[in-house]
Amino acid sequence: MAQGRTDSLGRYYTRECVASVLVDAIDAVLPHTIIDLGAGAGTLITEAAKRWGKARYLTVDIDRKAASGGFPTALGRAYRHHVGDALERNIESLLPVPRGGACVALCNPPYIRPKWQIHFRDLLEEVGLESVLPKARDLPADVLFVAQSLRLLKPGGRLGLILPDGLIAGERFASFRSALVTHHSIHQVVELPRSIFRRTEAKAHILVVGRSESQAKDILVRCLNLTGKLSEAIAVSPERACERLDYSFHVAGTKIGKRPRNCVGDFVENVSRGSYSSRTRKDASVVVFHTSDLPPGRTTVPKRFWLRPAVATGSAVTAIAGDLLVARVGRGLSKKICVVTAGKIVPSDCFLRIRPRAGLSQKLLQLLTSSRGQEALERIAHGVGARFITVQAFLCIRI
Repeated sequence: MAQGRTDSLGRYYTRECVASVLVDAIDAVLPHTIIDLGAGAGTLITEAAKRWGKARYLTVDIDRKAASGGFPTALGRAYRHHVGDALERNIESLLPVPRGGACVALCNPPYIRPKWQIHFRDLLEEVGLESVLPKARDLPADVLFVAQSLRLLKPGGRLGLILPDGLIAGERFASFRSALVTHHSIHQVVELPRSIFRRTEAKAHILVVGRSESQAKDILVRCLNLTGKLSEAIAVSPERACERLDYSFHVAGTKIGKRPRNCVGDFVENVSRGSYSSRTRKDASVVVFHTSDLPPGRTTVPKRFWLRPAVATGSAVTAIAGDLLVARVGRGLSKKICVVTAGKIVPSDCFLRIRPRAGLSQKLLQLLTSSRGQEALERIAHGVGARFITVQAFLCIRI
């Protein structure tokens, strides 16, 4: 299957340039055993073999037709392959390596949510990740692959993998990042360009973790551009890493923070999310303004959505003259910004209702629709598929 594409198992195949950057980011000297859970086409292992030619390579994939399954025959006894689920309880018993015996683990986890199994909690607890989410059954496969890979590493071993933007920058996964810096150590993060995987604009990152090490140093955060060049590193403290670990966010904060600029939160009295979803708005007793109702380039609410102040809207969030409506979800969210000029508006939950401080409505609108404001909104947007922004990230924008 062509590299860079996804398939029915939720796999995004790794380009050689990304595999090369990932392997180069791992500071391991002459590892003797390297594993790849979910090896697929074997791109990561192939790149690792260019650097560590004398190591032993162990691969796992649930797909019997995965190209990595042919490595033992084609490349010799240094390669062993297992066909099966990489998240099995005792995967180490199926591989010629004891638990805690591998030097380096490589992984590009599938983008799926596996059916919850009782032993998943054991995998998480063994490596200090049991508190990653309030509802463990909502865990994506990525977190479980991190846990399984760490289990197989010796103390001081290195895990290099590719993770989606949500785990690196999303508020929901702050506890995941906190657990990594508490029980292990994050060495480096490399932000990848959105178009690095074909047929998706999902942002992803390379993450390098040291097993069971103290997080004594700041984390080096970089980005990779489309020409394959790495940026200069930014040093991010472990405390800030729990907040976010994406290069775009931190490089903006580093540069803009040196100037006498205020964050968006200083302009805002309060923020609310609309009450109706795109589905339930159709059953509302009043007309609901949705992001699809805002034409490109328009910065005011169309008149047909204006309600008279006396119109009853129940407990629904409403916007009044001077309020801003900012799209919080969607591909073109940075272009979906408007101001309420008259009447009362009932926005859908795809909008954030921003109530500026007195006299600051037009100034905030100008800031958010400026090229700098648009860039800032793009930086804080993350997610796979439909991109989104959070209230906290929005209020922390420095322009």
